[in-house]
Amino acid sequence: MNGFSSKISTILEIILCAGIIGWVLHRWLKKSDDPARLISKWAVTAVMVSITGWVAASNSASGGGSAFIIGITCAICGIVLGITWGSNIADLLGRPLGGLYDGGDSEIVPQPLYSIAEAKRKQGKYLEAVAELRRQLAKFPGDFTGMLMLAEVEAENLQDLPGAQMTIERLLTEPNQSPVNSALALNRLADWHLKYGQDPDSAREALQRIVRLFPETEQAYLAGQRIAHLSTAEMLAEKTEPHRLKLGQYEQRIGLLEESSVLKPPAEDPAATAAVLVKHLEAHPQDSEARENLARIYAAHYRRTDLAADQVEQLLASRTCRRSTPCIGSTCWPTSRSSTQVMWRGRARPCNGLWICSPSQPRRRPRRTAWSTCRWNCAPGKKARSSSLAPTNKTSD
Repeated sequence: MNGFSSKISTILEIILCAGIIGWVLHRWLKKSDDPARLISKWAVTAVMVSITGWVAASNSASGGGSAFIIGITCAICGIVLGITWGSNIADLLGRPLGGLYDGGDSEIVPQPLYSIAEAKRKQGKYLEAVAELRRQLAKFPGDFTGMLMLAEVEAENLQDLPGAQMTIERLLTEPNQSPVNSALALNRLADWHLKYGQDPDSAREALQRIVRLFPETEQAYLAGQRIAHLSTAEMLAEKTEPHRLKLGQYEQRIGLLEESSVLKPPAEDPAATAAVLVKHLEAHPQDSEARENLARIYAAHYRRTDLAADQVEQLLASRTCRRSTPCIGSTCWPTSRSSTQVMWRGRARPCNGLWICSPSQPRRRPRRTAWSTCRWNCAPGKKARSSSLAPTNKTSD
């Protein structure tokens, strides 16, 4: 009974070892670059090991020179196996170091290659560049970089703005496009409408699509800022036909003047500027730059810190601002030549210089200035209201 159990265990051990060796050899063969050569090396190894084992077994019982014969046979076998497996041993030892530079055996993720298309574009072969881009996009459909590059070639090099717009439209319909990429594509389309089409209306429509597609995001906020400062048709016409200035009569003896104050240009009228800003904010209430400038005029010229603070409150309450866009957290309003008031949500406290503030604790820096801004993500609030009207009379100091 014990003999039978020992035979069964021996057979199971042989089967297990054979299975492990077979699995290792199978994996080795699948990863090999030259399977036929690897099989030939296995055959040479099996023959040499068999011969060496047979010689050792036949001379093990003999005395005298049998040890010498076995040693010579093992040496010959080692030399043959060393020549056979030398390259594999060197590769096994050098692979960790070489993998630091070539990535080792890790599989390369397939990626589109646009270097040929870029080279064709630089050589002025635009149609060939388009053909290469379409060839890569056939392999990697919906790739953002390739589709945007195709639209660039069509708009900037082939002067095919409708074709570029169709490419951008197809790009927007691709699934899993991030808001950042979609907003970038629509911004580029707006640039092309302005530069090549001289069409500010189409550029405005492209930017408004960003606001509609991604409301209350940073992309929508930046698109709204750009819409507020978008070039008009007259401004685009002046770029092609520069505005001609009519020269008048000016001072001929500038060097003989006792003072140069008469040469200074007339100062801007704060009331007129405030009126223009109020009108602009009625059309574009999300324009943070115009609202900041209006707050400066309220505080510095009219000494109306209440109106200036109201403008800051509208910035703080902006839904777009509280998402991820920096905004004004505090502003120093000049009240006289020697003192300054800091407005924080309608509350004033004196300061003597620049304050870099945070919602919890402000801290001071030594440089003096009349203005200070801090940038932080605003708390949730109501949507920005329309701008207050500019005061008509300047209050006394």
